[in-house]
Amino acid sequence: MVTRTSTRALSIGATIVASALLASALVATSAQSASAATGSIIAGKKATDAAAASTTLLNGHLAGWTQIFKDDFTTPVAAGGFPGPYAKQWMTYDGFGDTWNIGRYDAKILSVHDGVLDMNLHTGTDGVPRAAAPIPLIDGKWGGTTYGRYSVRMKSDALPGYGTAFLLWDDDNVWENGEINFPEGSLDGSTQAFNHKLGEPWITEMGVDTKTSYTGWHTYTIDWLPDRITYLLDGVVVASTTTNVPKTPMHWVLQTATNGSKPAASTKGHLLVDWVSQYKYTPGSAATVNLPTTPAPTTPTPAKPATLTTATPQITGTLTAGATLTAKPGTWTSGTAFSYQWSRGGAAIAGATGQTYKTTAADAGRTLTVTVKGTKSGYTAAATTSAAVAVAAAPLASATPTVTGTPTVGGKVGAKTGTWTSGTSFSYQWKRNGQAISRATASTYVPTASDANRAITVVVTGTKAGHTAVARTSSAATIKPSTLRTGTPGVKGSTKVGSTLTGQRGTWTTGTTWTFQWTRDGSWIKGATGTTYRTTSADVGKRIGVKVTGSKPGYTTASRWSAPVTIRR
Repeated sequence: MVTRTSTRALSIGATIVASALLASALVATSAQSASAATGSIIAGKKATDAAAASTTLLNGHLAGWTQIFKDDFTTPVAAGGFPGPYAKQWMTYDGFGDTWNIGRYDAKILSVHDGVLDMNLHTGTDGVPRAAAPIPLIDGKWGGTTYGRYSVRMKSDALPGYGTAFLLWDDDNVWENGEINFPEGSLDGSTQAFNHKLGEPWITEMGVDTKTSYTGWHTYTIDWLPDRITYLLDGVVVASTTTNVPKTPMHWVLQTATNGSKPAASTKGHLLVDWVSQYKYTPGSAATVNLPTTPAPTTPTPAKPATLTTATPQITGTLTAGATLTAKPGTWTSGTAFSYQWSRGGAAIAGATGQTYKTTAADAGRTLTVTVKGTKSGYTAAATTSAAVAVAAAPLASATPTVTGTPTVGGKVGAKTGTWTSGTSFSYQWKRNGQAISRATASTYVPTASDANRAITVVVTGTKAGHTAVARTSSAATIKPSTLRTGTPGVKGSTKVGSTLTGQRGTWTTGTTWTFQWTRDGSWIKGATGTTYRTTSADVGKRIGVKVTGSKPGYTTASRWSAPVTIRR
């Protein structure tokens, strides 16, 4: 949540992962004034949805929507007592880490007073920030619906380090099924609306900043329909999308958390919820709530202009990122003047108003349309839109990487990428006998003892915006063991029979371990494998020596022999 980088997963008893994106407006009905903070995108605009503009809880159904949950928080509950009398209405996260694992969800920070649900955001005496995430229960049970309307009236103190992600999350905890967020953002900033791409929710598909502070009372509404999602702030549409609309049951979570950085211990304040209301989508159902409407003003009927002959435009050109496309308007009334607007996924592309359009990386994997508007004096202006065309990612030129450097334990090897498409970014994964080596993801790698006599390869993955990612694997390089630095063994002690001799190993590579084998006239003495040896009568007149063998992981084992000594009586 809040920071659009990270992936997250949300479930009952688990933390959330969020991602995000861009949306565009949708026209609604009715008219009512909208309250907005200075600089807000709804400042000076009229509400188009009277229910979504309501400052008080509506008790009853709306046309096409059946109310299945509502709460006006009329029963006080002291901090630490929630849900208490609200147990059939609410459940809440408690006792585990928040989205960023910086703070912790704590039901004890929730209370109800003066007709509001209060989330007391602060840092506990243990130094851990506290947050809350209450969840409405439908008919006393956890779980959501497929499609619905969700309205909440709330405000918050401006609290750096804390944020919200009031969201709809898949009942089966499958992130790929979708995620819808509103309001989301840092509490010391502005509220935002987001939707995630189905199947690839880590892609920030759509989102909009309302430029509206959290500090004022506002009513936030999500309308989730089979063919679109609409976001309303105080009854004004601030965002809408007709793509990546979830199709599986989702439940509503009023989530707060840290926003990716630890808040100062002195930061504390309150997020207040005045009321919440949830509706099930029931197309064709009647309203039981009367909403105010404003009659449309009457105007004189103008002279009827002529009607333009129109045609459906066509898009021509190569449908890959980086190519130039051309809009062919077709045959219209002679003398018609044309203007153009290219759109991506149904949203207008800023500045793309020419007859031609050069596709960008942002278009890869998306659909484009062009709307041609025709005007002519004495005629009613007309606009037609082409069929959507899908833009494919451009192919990425690649090469087989090679392993360079010194392929020995303790040496250094590198990945030579070869020639790829200009501007390609690379990532690396080194492998040992085909298995990925943990944390070996740089362009160079220093082989360890575990790599001795093993085959090392590197997988180079190239990525570039608007292009298809490519992974190429190098030929294998066998890592040779290092060579031990050996010492010169010696024998120390009296050469008189019955005396104890001590084997001197000399100076070897640090970390070497040794074994000893004593010899008599060049032959092994059975059982004489210690660092010392006590001579016997069998050794008189014989030449006694010691063989020292050193070994170390990643190194070639080596043996060295001492100069022998002759034993006397």
